[in-house]
Amino acid sequence: ISVLYRNIDPKYQTIFGNAFTEASQPTNERGLFVGTSIRPNPRWRLDAFMDVYRFPWLRFRIDAPSYGKEYILQVTHRPNKQIEIYSRYRFEGRALNYNPDNRFTEPIVNEVPRQNWRTQFQYKVSPAITLRQRLDAMWYDVGGPRESRGFLAFFDIFYKPVLKPLSANLRLQYFETDNYDSRIYAYENDVLYSFSIPAFFNKGYRYYTNINYDFGKKLSVWLRFAQLIYLDRNTVGSGLDQINGNTRSDVRLQFLYRF
Repeated sequence: ISVLYRNIDPKYQTIFGNAFTEASQPTNERGLFVGTSIRPNPRWRLDAFMDVYRFPWLRFRIDAPSYGKEYILQVTHRPNKQIEIYSRYRFEGRALNYNPDNRFTEPIVNEVPRQNWRTQFQYKVSPAITLRQRLDAMWYDVGGPRESRGFLAFFDIFYKPVLKPLSANLRLQYFETDNYDSRIYAYENDVLYSFSIPAFFNKGYRYYTNINYDFGKKLSVWLRFAQLIYLDRNTVGSGLDQINGNTRSDVRLQFLYRF
């Protein structure tokens, strides 16, 4: 069981500070977190937590002091060493500006509900190959004026043989959401010392592959290729980053030499 209380004044500012907070920066927040992990036997685990918080001053897209709450319940099952299955339900209620009448000051709507359900299946085919399948569903402001829904599914293949110089992984993904409010985040593997958790919204496909090869003990090389294909847009990005077309491709190459 874990219990954590935080109280960070809005006047406190730090460039490189880090703390357990709901916001991305440790400032302007008061909250209480309570979590527990229960393992009735080696094959089952139940994780649950509750987090209630308050922001004493203004924030991004919130033009007044606000408050919120979050709950998560996750059940994990490992019938053997090769298979792991978990299912997670998450509820979050956060404040947001809502101004459909274009008033001079934007009213605040507290505890706009956001619900997410995720199920993941992982199977270790062999010591070198692992398969992973995930399904994500999102419900935003159900029954409210900004109601929207989203769905995301991906399939991963990991190849990492023991004491071999080559390793790689591949992801194939499909996503579809009504708008940005029902966006879904998904962690992505990357080159060494790098990762990303992008938000996916609208409708489209995503795939990427990472390859790592060790040329002996001194030189290692990583190559990553990723592509995002939208099915409902003719441009990607905006401003100087705008791409005419529905596809965005990324290539990353990294070398590491050990002296």
